[in-house]
Amino acid sequence: MTSAGTRTQVFAPVVESINASIGGLTKAFAAENYTLYIVGGAVRDLWLGAGRDGDDIDLTTDATPDEILRIARPFAEAVWTQGQRFGTIGLVVADKTVEITTHRAEVYASESRKPGVVFGTSLREDLARRDFTINAVAVSLIDGSVHDPFSGLEDLDARLLRTPLSPEVSFGDDPLRIMRAARFISRFELSCTPELMAAARLRAERMTIVSAERVHAEFERLLDLDAPEPGLRFLFDTGIGAQIFPTLLADKEAAITLASSLASRLSRRAGFFSPLGENARAVLRDLKYSTADQHQTMDLIMGFVRANSYDGTDVSVRSLVSQVSLALMPELLDLLSAWTNTLASGGDAARFCQFAEHFERLAAIENLADMEVPLSGADIMTLLDIKPSRQVGAAMRYLRTQRLERGPLTSAEATELLLAWHSDRRER
Repeated sequence: MTSAGTRTQVFAPVVESINASIGGLTKAFAAENYTLYIVGGAVRDLWLGAGRDGDDIDLTTDATPDEILRIARPFAEAVWTQGQRFGTIGLVVADKTVEITTHRAEVYASESRKPGVVFGTSLREDLARRDFTINAVAVSLIDGSVHDPFSGLEDLDARLLRTPLSPEVSFGDDPLRIMRAARFISRFELSCTPELMAAARLRAERMTIVSAERVHAEFERLLDLDAPEPGLRFLFDTGIGAQIFPTLLADKEAAITLASSLASRLSRRAGFFSPLGENARAVLRDLKYSTADQHQTMDLIMGFVRANSYDGTDVSVRSLVSQVSLALMPELLDLLSAWTNTLASGGDAARFCQFAEHFERLAAIENLADMEVPLSGADIMTLLDIKPSRQVGAAMRYLRTQRLERGPLTSAEATELLLAWHSDRRER
């Protein structure tokens, strides 16, 4: 167990650094006998030696929102109050973004994950309402003291995930916390207590009250981590995976393996949903992914499906690139490589390797980003002496097929092919 003095020494530099910027604000709160604490993730990350992310400063106090406004305005270059009804006042102080939130005790309705907010004066109550003990630690800007009533710093040292209150209560209040547990397990290489695992399984069905937008946002945060696999396994081990990805249950091992073997968030998402093939489209739509995210993910998934039909010809490579886009080919090759190295049988592995090598050879000698033909619809009408009609569309489709089969065409080559095609059709 780390002594209180040692803990204070660990956080002293950041307290001094923050007060060097906003010390006048700290003194103003202290002069009116109000508290002011750094809290939550910033404290957690500082204890782990990661430092704080950026210049944003999140604080908590026993002052009410109105009192925060009154005390802070003289020091603020800008103020925003959109979060005031939830107890949060936003400020810019000394070019730093500062959010100060009144101590809270949240009350949840059983049918909703959105809390009703009750303001309070107890730091312990405020910390008790937080999701996990590792996020329930506060450090005073006024005297540097460390407040850790639920032993969150010890849990960080032990790499253990617990909740301040009973996990049944915590997850029952807000089942999204189970998905947050998955993220913290992966991010900090934590193990969870048996009680937390049991509560997560018991409350998994409560995920039905969580909006699709929140589920997909939390899932994306998990995919962003260096090693998402432990968190993904936790989701399925607790039954959360069955709640939010029911169609993936039969292929969960493939989904987890691929998502954990890929580099970018986009390729991980595509890898995770790739076992569903075309059916992934409905899942992405139900999870409220943006149209752009849906298109890119499905392009990769369907590119992966089409790569199974690679036949060793230039046209099969060009066709796949034209359907996926050259910009997404690095992600597709990453997906094929991950499948080859982890899941593919001998035949599939050989085919994917051959496709990747063939693509690299072809990309070195021609511009695969430009799959268009050098003639426009107007050019076609002039050359064939025809008016706007279906024949123009048929001619353009023919030329595009020739581009795929032959490679880049000059205007002269395209014209020669077009005239021969037109003459042949007339003779028929």
